[in-house]
Amino acid sequence: MLRLTTPALLALSLLVSGCFDDPGPGTGTSGDGDSDTQTDSDSETSTSGDGDGDGDGDGDGDGDGDGDGDGDGDGDGDGDGDGDGDGDLVLLDFAADLCSFGPETVGSYDPDGAGFLFLDCPTGGTNTFGGALTKANPTLDGGRSFAGPQLLIYPPSSNQPTAHVSVQYDYVLIEFGDRLMFSAGCGAGKQTCDAMIEVNYVDGQNMVHPLLPKFPETLDGNLQVIEHPLDDLAGQTIGLVLIVYSDPGIGDDGIFFGDGKIVRPGG
Repeated sequence: MLRLTTPALLALSLLVSGCFDDPGPGTGTSGDGDSDTQTDSDSETSTSGDGDGDGDGDGDGDGDGDGDGDGDGDGDGDGDGDGDGDGDLVLLDFAADLCSFGPETVGSYDPDGAGFLFLDCPTGGTNTFGGALTKANPTLDGGRSFAGPQLLIYPPSSNQPTAHVSVQYDYVLIEFGDRLMFSAGCGAGKQTCDAMIEVNYVDGQNMVHPLLPKFPETLDGNLQVIEHPLDDLAGQTIGLVLIVYSDPGIGDDGIFFGDGKIVRPGG
């Protein structure tokens, strides 16, 4: 019996649903970081220029276990997650929990190359198939820096807009009040950077669902600052999937996900 793994199902479902249509050149957002752009009825996408963020969860680390559930009454009592500097419980940290899904964490798809295949996790920074890794204390487009290790995903070097790298995380149980947070951007000092980002989740039946609409990120001096409530998924166990698509003709499309995490309000 042929067994399709989750990333393979993801690539297949995207192809069937038409998500591989050429999105065209991304029109990056611009501004001074003070305006918010609504992406859907629940999630908020704002731009952050000149190092200005929206202030929600910025610079939070996982505290190396501070506030976890193993202490005397600290955390959620179940030992799940670490507390951040604002008292929120970190259920999933994009950098610390990279490779949590095992050998099927990182998937690469290039119709002009090897098709779909799994990559090592973390992946070396020179892999032509793309990859995912963490880098410490990066400075992103617009001059904003993030402390500690941060997730970097870079798609394959391809002339096809459907070429992408996906990263899946291990499953977490979502409760009311949980939020998805990250700041997506190109690395500072890049000469070229233009990519499309998509955020999905896999449910308990291994079905892929969209979580955020696909959106562009370019070298425009701004970051895409996301804070998305997960109340609609309360009671479900999900596996988060991040996807970065290539922009044909652009040589360096690596995208950082600064302070990426799923958090739960502290008690």
